[in-house]
Amino acid sequence: MSPTKIAVVSFPGFTVEKMMRANTSKWIKIEPLELEDLNKLSRYPLGLIRGHGVHISPEQLDQIREASEQGTRIYIADATNPEYNLTNFEGKALDYITDLMENKGSANFRSLFNYTRSQIDKKKLFLQPYGKAVILPDDYYFHMDDELVFDTIDAYEKYYREQGFYKKEPHVLPCSPET
Repeated sequence: MSPTKIAVVSFPGFTVEKMMRANTSKWIKIEPLELEDLNKLSRYPLGLIRGHGVHISPEQLDQIREASEQGTRIYIADATNPEYNLTNFEGKALDYITDLMENKGSANFRSLFNYTRSQIDKKKLFLQPYGKAVILPDDYYFHMDDELVFDTIDAYEKYYREQGFYKKEPHVLPCSPET
C-alpha cells in the first residue's frame, strides 16, 4: 500500500496551495516539482504541468516525453507553445481532465486527484469518490468558499440573507476632521 503521488510543475504557489487544500485523502500526495527536476517525473503516475508563461527547454521536453514513454500520464495545462502539446490523454479521459483543470475549484481538483488514484494509478484501497466536473460560468460571484458559485448578484444576495450574513442597517463610522 502506497500513496498516489501527483507531480505539479510550474503552477503558481497559490494554485498549488489550493490543490493541496482540496485534497482530502491521506493516500494522495501533491508534490511540486521544479522544471530542473523533470528527470524525476517518471516516478509519478501523473504529471500536471503548466505550459503558460514558462520556458521549457528542449532537454526538459525530452524528459517529459521520456516520462510519458515510461507510463507517466501527462497533462499540460494552458500550453501557449505548440511544442508543449505533450498531453498523453485521449478521448473521454482527456475531456474529463480538461474540464476539471479548466474550471479549477476545490471540488474539481479533489475529483481529479481521486480519479488519478483510482483510474490512473490503479489503486484498489483507500479510494474516495470523484464526480462530474463542476463547470463554472464565464462570469460569476463567489463566496469565501470557492465551491459556492452564483450566476447573478441576486442569487448571491439571497444566499447571503439566508445565511444570516446580511445586515439591514449599514454600519456607520462617524468621522470628523481634526482642527
